[in-house]
Amino acid sequence: MDRVALSSLMSNVVVIGLDGNLRSLESGQLPQPGELIIEEVSDTSELIVQQVTPQGSSINVTDDVTALIEAIASGEDPAALGEDFEPAAGEESGSSPQNTGAIDRTGAELLASTNFETVGIDGIGLSTTQALSLLDLFRVINGPVPPTILVQEISSPTINEGDQVVFDITLSQTTEDNTDVILSLLDGTATGGSADENGSDYVNERVLITFSDGTTEEVSVGESGTFTISIPPGESDFTVSIDSIDDSVFEGPETFTLSGTTEEQSTPVTGTATILDDGSGPGSNPDDDRPAVTMSDAGTVNEGETANFKVTLSNASESTVQVELGLNLGDTEVGDLGTLEYNTGSGWVAVPNDGVVTVPAGQTEFDVRIASVDDAVYEGPEDFSVTVTGIGAVQGSDTGTATIVDDGTGPGPDPDDDRPNVTISDAGTINEGETANFKVTLSNASESTVQVELGLNLGDTEAGDLGTLEYNTGSGWVAVPNDGVVTVPAGQTEFDVRIASIDDAVYEGPEDFSVTVTGIGAVQGSDTGTATIVDDGTGPGSDPDDDRPNVTITDAGTINEGDTANFKVTLSNASEAETQVELGLNLG
Repeated sequence: MDRVALSSLMSNVVVIGLDGNLRSLESGQLPQPGELIIEEVSDTSELIVQQVTPQGSSINVTDDVTALIEAIASGEDPAALGEDFEPAAGEESGSSPQNTGAIDRTGAELLASTNFETVGIDGIGLSTTQALSLLDLFRVINGPVPPTILVQEISSPTINEGDQVVFDITLSQTTEDNTDVILSLLDGTATGGSADENGSDYVNERVLITFSDGTTEEVSVGESGTFTISIPPGESDFTVSIDSIDDSVFEGPETFTLSGTTEEQSTPVTGTATILDDGSGPGSNPDDDRPAVTMSDAGTVNEGETANFKVTLSNASESTVQVELGLNLGDTEVGDLGTLEYNTGSGWVAVPNDGVVTVPAGQTEFDVRIASVDDAVYEGPEDFSVTVTGIGAVQGSDTGTATIVDDGTGPGPDPDDDRPNVTISDAGTINEGETANFKVTLSNASESTVQVELGLNLGDTEAGDLGTLEYNTGSGWVAVPNDGVVTVPAGQTEFDVRIASIDDAVYEGPEDFSVTVTGIGAVQGSDTGTATIVDDGTGPGSDPDDDRPNVTITDAGTINEGDTANFKVTLSNASEAETQVELGLNLG
């Protein structure tokens, strides 16, 4: 019977019978002569032994029992103790047992090796079976109490993803015998698994144990994460090494724990391992799986088409990440573009005012688009761009460019072409002395100024018959410069051109001339406006110019027969070209 069994009976009076068995007295039951009454002193766990006399009284024999047991434990012969071994009859109390030695043999062996069975037992009136029960209860220990080994500390290492996790485990003192340490792995944000298992962050199937002398031992880990290590004598610390698994997925700091106890330890000690893949780990070249962001160019698009960009992350992330999108108009006007949109897999969504886009876990790219607005105004190439900037773990910034064209050079079989074509109207027929008026027209307005070239073609008109060629684009009449170049203001689609004819008294007949307009740069085409100057009375209006000569002839008067009759034919106006008259003789 051990102390545990005794404690379970202590709520009642406990005695050791002559047969050596412990029993609890029932209510009203008295112990028998020779039986031992066992009491446990409150709060000290010390035992007091009283022996029942034949008269029914009790004698405290605690000291005698203690002396006997200590003598047996030290290998002495109780018969040689003499008077020191006699019972202290009549004592009502005694000192508590002193644990001064270790019994490493059974009680029967101890009794057989001494005269205790024949001398010591009789000395205080104990039966052999009672003595054996007392030996078991008092548990006298031969030598010092073995030290209690505890797990004192487990380190909390921080490593780069792909490096080995090494836990340093420190024991409370150096082991004297083989000591079992029970260890347990537990996932935190890091997930344990096999080396080739998708999603595993560390290998939890086996660990490597390294002792202080450098010897190693590979230990398998149970499905629950628990494993036991037998620590040899002379060890006060050791390490547990666990492989982490490197990948290209950004996961951020991830943790798992290693807890340890010994058989004497109820509360485990825990160390936490942190796996880093954000570039902040130890060493000169820490693992860095943080995604870097880039954006493709949309290239050249026709006005009215959509510019498409693609945002790419260099690495997938285990959780959602964010980037910021921004539209840079460049030389494009606000009205030339629609709404900036993105699609991360759930359809097209307008980019919010703050530009922040959340990218789902595991995704490495998404699309961005913006439509250009088609119109009839020629704007020429317009550049704009979209910038993407990483937020938080996402690194870097990049810009995708796009060019909108409406000059016929865009992609596809029918590119948009808003370049203006130039034409000029005819001035028609004018009377000599009047002004010939032309109108130059551009088929499309232009967002910026454009240029055309004007040229005067005299035809069969003499230079002196015409004044100065002039134009008016809205700021008054201006002489066309020598090179003929006229700048047309932005947004304007027509302007006037004029030239005055010179009135004179010479009959010239119809004179044709023209003005040619030719596009420069973006302005396409060429055209000619014609005009005719007339001075023959056929011109427009109620009083057309008429320089045609009238012919008259003078009289010859009276002459002598034989003399010559002289007449003079007169033209009222000179003619630029020769003219003819018809003469006729009337004999009378």
